[in-house]
Amino acid sequence: MAVQHKRGRYGRGYLIVALRLRGTAQPIDAITSGPARSALDAIIGAPDTSVTCEDGWLKATWEPRGLTLFPGAFHRSRWATTLESLSTIADELERTGAA
Repeated sequence: MAVQHKRGRYGRGYLIVALRLRGTAQPIDAITSGPARSALDAIIGAPDTSVTCEDGWLKATWEPRGLTLFPGAFHRSRWATTLESLSTIADELERTGAA
C-alpha cells in the first residue's frame, strides 16, 4: 500500500493498494466475463478509482478529484471489498496466464 499526500495547494493525493502476482499473468484486458469481470467492474465503478496490471503487480489506485479531504475517514467495508475484488482478479489473471 502506498499513500501520497497532497503536495501544495493544487497537488493531488492518491492511495494505491497492490497485490503481487505469481508467475505469468494475462493482461487485465483479457478479463471479459465471470466473477473476475464483476470484480473489475466493481473497482472501476467506485468513484475516482482505477485498476492497472504492470510489472507483476495488480494495483487499485484511488485519486480523488475536487473538494475531497484526503485521505479522509477510513471505511473498512470499502477497502475490504476492494481487496476481495483484487484477489478475485489476480486469481483469474494467474489462472489464465498459466494455461
